[in-house]
Amino acid sequence: VEGRTPFLDLEVANIAMRLPDRLKIRNNLGKYILRKWLNKKFPEAKPMSPKKGFSVPVAEWISKKARLSGELVAAQPCIGEVAIASRVRALFSSLDGNPTRKAGQMAWTLLFYALWYRFHIDRKPCDGDVFDNLSIAN
Repeated sequence: VEGRTPFLDLEVANIAMRLPDRLKIRNNLGKYILRKWLNKKFPEAKPMSPKKGFSVPVAEWISKKARLSGELVAAQPCIGEVAIASRVRALFSSLDGNPTRKAGQMAWTLLFYALWYRFHIDRKPCDGDVFDNLSIAN
């Protein structure tokens, strides 16, 4: 699933699909045309550098409100179709205090699946923060 919203836009995707390959990839660098534009506007960002990985501290983020998040995620009907509610709550509770990366990634996946399902399958609006959206009565 693409998480960078500009690349989710249908119009942007359609334009990108029509671009010739030479504007998409050059010197083993993807998104070449975007990098070239960035290099003109913001050379200090070094957009022509190779891609660098980084880890996102998901477990730490979720651990701040782990129990509340777990209760809300476990209560979502779509989660009940793929997981056992008590285990979902236990997973989120395990992040309270000493979060592990693996548990954080699993919790993050369930959390975003619940939000994705709510918006794309149930067609319910997503306004406010995560807690507002998951707290709204189904």
